[in-house]
Amino acid sequence: HGLVEDQQTYNRLMSEAEILLRKEKNLAPDVYFTTEELTNKAYDLYLKENIINKAKSAKKSNGITIEVAETNKEARDLINKAENLSDKDKSDILIKIDDGTLNGLDNIDGKSFIFMENAVANGRTSTIVHETGHQVFRKIFGEGQADFQPMVQTISSWLEYTDPEMLNVIRLKQTKSDNAKINAEEFVAEFLEQIDQGNIDFENTDNRRLASLFGLVATDIMSKNGGFELEIKGEADAVNFLIQLAAKI
Repeated sequence: HGLVEDQQTYNRLMSEAEILLRKEKNLAPDVYFTTEELTNKAYDLYLKENIINKAKSAKKSNGITIEVAETNKEARDLINKAENLSDKDKSDILIKIDDGTLNGLDNIDGKSFIFMENAVANGRTSTIVHETGHQVFRKIFGEGQADFQPMVQTISSWLEYTDPEMLNVIRLKQTKSDNAKINAEEFVAEFLEQIDQGNIDFENTDNRRLASLFGLVATDIMSKNGGFELEIKGEADAVNFLIQLAAKI
C-alpha cells in the first residue's frame, strides 16, 4: 500500500513539474525536457510540500507559531519590518538571506519563519525542526534561563570520540553567537535537526549510550529550570525520547 502511494506521489509530482517547467520556459507541448531537469523540479516540489506539511503539524502544538515565507523577497520584507531586530541585526540577516545560507529564523516579532526559497535550494526540510526547537526550549525553560552548555559538552565529547565527522557537521551548520548560552542552544538545535534527518544511527551501540547521556542532562536541565521530572529507564527509553523529541519538535 505504501509503495502504491509513493508511486502515485511520484507520478503526480513529475506531472506537476512538467507543467511548471513549460510555463516557466514558455515551451510548446511538443518540446521535451531532460530527465534531470524534470526530476530536479519534481524534487523541489516535494521539498516544498514537506516543509508546508511540517509547518502545519508544528502549528497544532501548544504555544508554537511557525510560518513560511515563500520567497526571499517575502523573507526580506519580514526582516525589514521586524520591530524586535536592530538595524545591524537586519543587515546581517539580509546578507545571509541573499547569499542563500539562511533557511529560517526563530524569532521575528515572536514568530518562527521558514524561508522556503533557501530551504528548498539547500534541501533542508528539517529546518522546521531547528526553528521550532528554539520555541520549544523557550516554552519549557523560559527565555534565556536554561544553560545548554553542559549538554553541548556531553554531546561534543561523545561525538569527538565516536563520530568526529558528525561533530564537525553540527559545528559548521549551527548558527554562531558571541553569547555562550545562545551558541549552546544553537548547537543542540542543530543536533536535533541531524537526528530528524536520520543522520545519526541509533542502531549503533555508542549512539544509544549518547542518547542515555543526553537524557540524563536533559532531565537535569528540565528539573532545574522548568520543574519537570523526566524519568528515563535504560538505553531504549533514552533513544526513543531523543528521536521523539526531534520528531515532535
